[in-house]
Amino acid sequence: GMAEVTGDDWGYGYTLGALFQATERTRLGISYRSEVELTLDGDVDYSADGPTAQAVLAGAQATGQLQDGGGKAEITTPANLNLGIYHQLTDRLALMANAEWTEWSSFEELTVEFDNGGQSTTTENWDDTWAFSVGANYQLNRQWLLRAGLGIDESPVPDSEHRTPRVPDADRRWATLGATWMPTSNLGVTAGYMHVFGDDGDIDQNATPTNENASRGNLSGTYEVEADVFALSMDYRF
Repeated sequence: GMAEVTGDDWGYGYTLGALFQATERTRLGISYRSEVELTLDGDVDYSADGPTAQAVLAGAQATGQLQDGGGKAEITTPANLNLGIYHQLTDRLALMANAEWTEWSSFEELTVEFDNGGQSTTTENWDDTWAFSVGANYQLNRQWLLRAGLGIDESPVPDSEHRTPRVPDADRRWATLGATWMPTSNLGVTAGYMHVFGDDGDIDQNATPTNENASRGNLSGTYEVEADVFALSMDYRF
């Protein structure tokens, strides 16, 4: 069976930043984004495929369980600190480095409360993380700027007991390539490609009569994660 939960909310936060021109060729940057508290309010819809699953769902709904209806969940998006350096090594080549800290420890659990009085809780206990990256720009000629980068990104998931099928995250590394084409001094077209190399992530969810997995059962295995990301953008300078 399937349970689909949708919701939305408005939240507010703030960002602060500063840029320091250390030398004619080097500048340093720092930025901070606050956490945002949200109460997502929406609906839950249950469904099942196949006659056996549909019969089980119908039996549960006949006793007042697994009813379609409203629900809500409180979520806090994490605070974020970003540190960067840019150095113009030569007239054509520029080097960059970045460090980013994310306060994922604010994500302790995900609890969905349903209007019929039931609830679903998943304990997360995520850790704060760091991500580090380096990159380079090379001005091939007046029209073409070439880009490349490497990065490592820590997973906030602390261990296999807290890795869930909802977010089977693991440490990852990524490599990027890109280019900007400027047919005129005002118009720029940028294309980029990123490949994410994810570590294998073990999952070991054990069910006991008293824990949150009692109705879900045991789940053990290994996730293999990788991704390809393509991006295309255009900007015009007035």
